[in-house]
Amino acid sequence: MVLFTTVTRSFKASSRMFGSIGSKSCLFSTLSHDIPTSPPASGRGSAVLSLLPSYLTSTPPPSSAPPLLNLSIAENRINNSQDLLTAKMTSLQESSHGQFTPDMIYYQNTYGTEGCREAFASYLSSTFLPKRNHKRNQNQKNASHGFTFGFTFNPSCLTVGAGCNAVLENLIFCLSDVGEGVMIPCPYYATFAFDLGARAQAKILPVRMPHMPHMGEQQPGQQQQQQQPGQQQLRKSDYYPTLATLNASYDAGVEAGVTPRILLLSNPNNPLGICYPPEVLKMCFDFVVEKEMHLISDEIYGGSTFNEEGAESESNSDSKFTSIASIASFTTTSSSTSTSSTSSSSSSSTTTSPSSPSPSHYLHPRAHLVYALSKDFALSGLRVGACYTENESVLAPLRKLNDLCQVSSSTQKIVEGMLRDEKWVTRFSRSNLSKVKGRYDRLAKLLKREGVEFLRAEAGLYVWMDLRPYLRPYLRPQGGGEGELSDRLVNEYGLRFTPGESMEMNEGGYFRFVFTAVDDGDFDTAMGRFEDFLRSEKQ
Repeated sequence: MVLFTTVTRSFKASSRMFGSIGSKSCLFSTLSHDIPTSPPASGRGSAVLSLLPSYLTSTPPPSSAPPLLNLSIAENRINNSQDLLTAKMTSLQESSHGQFTPDMIYYQNTYGTEGCREAFASYLSSTFLPKRNHKRNQNQKNASHGFTFGFTFNPSCLTVGAGCNAVLENLIFCLSDVGEGVMIPCPYYATFAFDLGARAQAKILPVRMPHMPHMGEQQPGQQQQQQQPGQQQLRKSDYYPTLATLNASYDAGVEAGVTPRILLLSNPNNPLGICYPPEVLKMCFDFVVEKEMHLISDEIYGGSTFNEEGAESESNSDSKFTSIASIASFTTTSSSTSTSSTSSSSSSSTTTSPSSPSPSHYLHPRAHLVYALSKDFALSGLRVGACYTENESVLAPLRKLNDLCQVSSSTQKIVEGMLRDEKWVTRFSRSNLSKVKGRYDRLAKLLKREGVEFLRAEAGLYVWMDLRPYLRPYLRPQGGGEGELSDRLVNEYGLRFTPGESMEMNEGGYFRFVFTAVDDGDFDTAMGRFEDFLRSEKQ
């Protein structure tokens, strides 16, 4: 009799789980004294692990190291947010929304229940789109950026699946063939390589920024200039994709024999914590239309924006975040469905969009959006994500692929009840963002005091910081030493940050600090350890 245990497929917390993989007790057990040799996995199965960032599969820290505080996983573990969420989930389970009804026993629509999709669409429309109380007609276009304000999310165009990575993988599968390219601005989320390559087998084409911040070379005989405490030299605009960098990535793919098919944007950006301005999004969208590609906007942090004054955003008008739905929507005079060109001028093919609650406003068939509840609602354990597309030729196979990653009927009912309670959603969002911003302010204050350069965050759960001055001098000439610094932080200070090189940063020494990854007590400990490191280790 052989017993097998289930190995979780989620790599979001790989660094917490990988310590047990490889042990006989984890993967294989038998009642016999003679343990047979485990046959090897398939070639493609074995190749999956090679797609993970190396820091997730690195050697565990020595026993002498301080207890590890993992600040590389983008989760929200702030105590107050946990309390609000657990109370709400418990109340929903005890109410009619938590009661199991006969219809929930059977198969549901593969792409999500009607009630859950309607609640999702309503939430996205109220959170991601400009408010209609602005002094403009909702059919009026913004002349400078060309987007309309009458668009709303259509529930029939939403696919609800088991997390953002699941629906993103399915969307990549539907938009590209094996070996085709996905262009992504650098630096980018570390496990995109896994999400895009493990099964969809897409190739990432990095969009590298030519104007990345740099320390500058010291000329012979020139005195080293001292960095002023709190001086910020990292600029958001240095990280924006440009037409030149997009074309360079596109051409590099073509030269390598890889057809660029998709431009994937993370907005608000992970790992940078910034929002792309409307003019940058418009330029990116125009680029994909001209090249007859597709644009996917990963907007999983769209509800986690805060303003520079330190308070949470009171409305969308205060937020720096602009959804691709505001940029790529268009108006037609059709009263039911529209037949729209898949490109501005170069393509003659057409795609029919589904009926919409606002019949005169549609999302362009080359624009698509993914989202999940993992970040804005700190519900990473529920595994609920959504993909939005109005391209029917994509929507049909997308729904079928969702067979493999459906969300249970009971979970969808809970999510529907939560999102329909708009007062609670508003109250939770304001409380959560206040706590998130409080942690950000505390970390930013420490970095400024110790003279560490960092990118001013306006969204997300993390800070992008420049620790190049802490690289060992003998490893710095070629920008090396990041691995050694990462190991030093883990082994001597018990701190794990996300290394920039795992996110395709073109120079070593940058790290992402997820300041919400631990509870309040551990965050105090982490800040104390980090301050000790900054004061004792600077070269």
